[in-house]
Order: sequence, then C-alpha cells, then structure tokens
Amino acid sequence: MASYQHTCLCGEIYEDDDPDIYFCPVCIKKRKHVAQEVDRKLAGHVSKRTAKSQFQIYEEVEKKKGFVNINDIS
Repeated sequence: MASYQHTCLCGEIYEDDDPDIYFCPVCIKKRKHVAQEVDRKLAGHVSKRTAKSQFQIYEEVEKKKGFVNINDIS
C-alpha cells in the first residue's frame, strides 16, 4: 500500500495509509482522553426538564384518571 505523509493541525508530521488527512496519533490520544474525562464527569448527571409539554401533562392526567377533562390540562 502507498504511504501518505500528512501534517496534523498541531503541526506534527505523520504517515499513514489513508489519503485523507485526519489527526496525528498524539492528537487522537489527547482527544480520546478528553472524551473519557467528559464522559466520566457527565456519567452521574441527570438532565432536568423545567417545563412539560401539553402532551406530557395530558398523558399524566390520563394515567391518573383514565379520562381527560380539558380543565385538567389547561
């Protein structure tokens, strides 16, 4: 296979078999490390919804009562 020489955004020159330019092996390791750190930090994070849609309110009332009156969701 042909080997291609590329210059990474960081300025590092590297060779690989792919004609397309990506990141050098050093930058790939750094990106993976950053991604792991972000995943670790967000692992226990639960997103909070502040507002419910009208459909969500409708479904909640329907589960409780079985029948939804327009006054229950407005």
